[in-house]
Amino acid sequence: MIGPMAAPFLLVTGFGAFETVVDNPSGSLAEVLDVRPDVVGVRLPVTYGGVGEELDRALAGLDAPPAAILAMGVHRGPGFRLEAQAGAGLPSSRPDTDGQPSPPGPRELLGSGVDLEGCLNACKAQTAHPVFISQSAGGYVCDFVYGLALKRAAELGIQALFLHVPPLDAVPQAEQEPVANALVTELLAQAATDR
Repeated sequence: MIGPMAAPFLLVTGFGAFETVVDNPSGSLAEVLDVRPDVVGVRLPVTYGGVGEELDRALAGLDAPPAAILAMGVHRGPGFRLEAQAGAGLPSSRPDTDGQPSPPGPRELLGSGVDLEGCLNACKAQTAHPVFISQSAGGYVCDFVYGLALKRAAELGIQALFLHVPPLDAVPQAEQEPVANALVTELLAQAATDR
């Protein structure tokens, strides 16, 4: 069990390696953010079968519900994408790191209830790189886990958001950290206002 949290905190997730992404910046960011007293950071596997189990294990290991869930993944573009919803696209035909295909059937369309403009402004203030709101989290494991995070958040009466970060060859981790930190601070502020 993770020790008692006296103040509101976020559960922040990122992913491990997959395909040609040996060093996944989303997983590294989750681990870097974990040093904050208001963050519990977890690195998830890039597998359809394991990601939900690991997310549920992380939530069950907390002494109290988080104020919100911030899930992160890497995309191929040069900027930062705040994902407005999960399930907007067709599931990817790419297998996960276990070689398994996406679960069959369409995904449920679920939207985030966070103030996306507030998140956008907080992130933009920390970088010269593009930051924008996206209407599709893709169809791969990122989109899959975002749907799970939104469902778990709804069950807990909190919000969830997904941030796609750029690859390290486009934006070094040192330049990604201020964006992720600002987003955590913004989501905590929004959660405090919602209470």
